[in-house]
Amino acid sequence: GTDNTIPKPLKYNPEVFKGSCAMTVDSILIDCEKMLSYAKLPNNKYLINWPRHGNDVYLNVVEMSHDQRMTELEKAKQRTLEFVYYIQTELGFKNLGLANDEFPTKDKLALVPYHREGRRLKGQARLNINNVKDIYKGVPLYRTGISVGDYPVDHHHECNPQAPKIQFPPIPSFNIPIGTLIPKNIKGLIVSDKAISVSNIINGSTRLQPVVLLTGQAAGILAAMCIKENIQPEEIDIRKVQQNLLDCGSYLMPLYDVNPEDKVFQSIQKISATGILKVKGEPWKWANRTWFYPDSTITIRDLTAGLNCWDSKFEIINNESLVTISNVNSILSAYIGKDCKNEIIAAVSQLKDVKNNNQEEPMTKREISKVIDLILKPFETKQVDFEGNYRNKE
Repeated sequence: GTDNTIPKPLKYNPEVFKGSCAMTVDSILIDCEKMLSYAKLPNNKYLINWPRHGNDVYLNVVEMSHDQRMTELEKAKQRTLEFVYYIQTELGFKNLGLANDEFPTKDKLALVPYHREGRRLKGQARLNINNVKDIYKGVPLYRTGISVGDYPVDHHHECNPQAPKIQFPPIPSFNIPIGTLIPKNIKGLIVSDKAISVSNIINGSTRLQPVVLLTGQAAGILAAMCIKENIQPEEIDIRKVQQNLLDCGSYLMPLYDVNPEDKVFQSIQKISATGILKVKGEPWKWANRTWFYPDSTITIRDLTAGLNCWDSKFEIINNESLVTISNVNSILSAYIGKDCKNEIIAAVSQLKDVKNNNQEEPMTKREISKVIDLILKPFETKQVDFEGNYRNKE
């Protein structure tokens, strides 16, 4: 019953905002209530973040002087106030007003503008849409992951008339390569947030707050390690950074079906991040997924093909039989030069009861991950470069 309508902005034109709600998107009716609640916050507050005839403004401030920036940003601020006034007067929400307990500003708006996109780094590695659509094709950047995300590609290009019309492809969940945080030609600098080395298209996914929070954690760990070891970021042992993150309970691979409470979480993360055991990505609504299927089985051929990618000394055995304790022992023992059956049985016994008469039962990917991590120690024995290529420890 209250009226919190703000003063009418000087250049207010309601035609600008017509079509901001009461529309159909992907066969779903977006009414005005849904438009508002799209970014509703706790304590009966709302975040105004609406691309369709809303408060988005295309503004390239990069080459502007400070004074020019301030002038254009003031216009952007007025656009938000005009949208607020439209919501109150045309849409009938005069009971909603600007929060007076959020920001210490006279106009009650945020201290700084929200930049959806900005300058990006030229890094040791560069992530693009193809690296995400299929991680096993091309450069294996997934092996160097330090944070994860699951948001689809989402750009608000409608307010930029020069932006091309692009049909953004569906993607699975993804990880951020560590090389995207480290400049190519500048010493002593680590970059995080939205400024990492990614393409314009995939930046529509990597810019999301959950992703940049995780990326920021990785940047902090990387910086601390560089200081402690007195080295430059480009000299870091990537696997050491990843191990530090795993010890914090962080994800290297965006596995939907294996969480940090799983007793084999670290082993599964490591073995999937080496590519020895494969994952399957799935575009799914607004929260994409990647599956490891920890309780599934695999063939001897698939296992040896994965091991061959890690080290070409492993021969790919064209055998479609399922992996068992017996044959995984044969494969690993031949590589390391000694029988490791007892170690394998001991490792698997921590996950299930193993007796002499069931060593021919198929092993799950969870069990295989634990065994490979124990016997081969793939993180400790081989380094990766910023493009995910393997190199032996120096």
